[in-house]
Amino acid sequence: MYWALRPFPFSAVERAFYCRLRTRDSTMGLQETACHDRDNGYSLLEVMIAAMVVVVLAMGLAGSMGAAFLADAAARDTATATHACQQVMEELEELDYGDVLATDGNAILTGEGIAIKMSVSEAMVGMLVVEVCGCRPLEERTPLELAGMTMTQFKNVQPASGPQVRLVTYRAGR
Repeated sequence: MYWALRPFPFSAVERAFYCRLRTRDSTMGLQETACHDRDNGYSLLEVMIAAMVVVVLAMGLAGSMGAAFLADAAARDTATATHACQQVMEELEELDYGDVLATDGNAILTGEGIAIKMSVSEAMVGMLVVEVCGCRPLEERTPLELAGMTMTQFKNVQPASGPQVRLVTYRAGR
């Protein structure tokens, strides 16, 4: 027989056909051997390809984990600054009209390292525009340095992570 004389490797179709013939011929007295003798384990090439796939997936996962940690830090700083600015706004809402005007240019440095700058201006008679900006500055600043800055200069302060928080409200006189 032609198939019995041809050595492996066969194509997948030829191999399947050959195995069927060997099975049929085994009933006629031919010795039966395993048709899949090369499938006993994984080849070195298969192991190397699988290892490369695992390495590529692990590198992608590590990169996304690093980005997630950075995003988490930025979100935490933004939430802390927002909370501190909201507290300042609530305290300003309790002050009288004249006392709010006196807070113009004030700066606060919280215990968490959040710098807050306040700006109060009169939009029209009896109407105040109150602006509170806050962030965790990249460079350390003293409250005196912060108080000496204008609001425009403060808006150019580079935050350590996350954006600057800016709250603006309008307040009518009583």
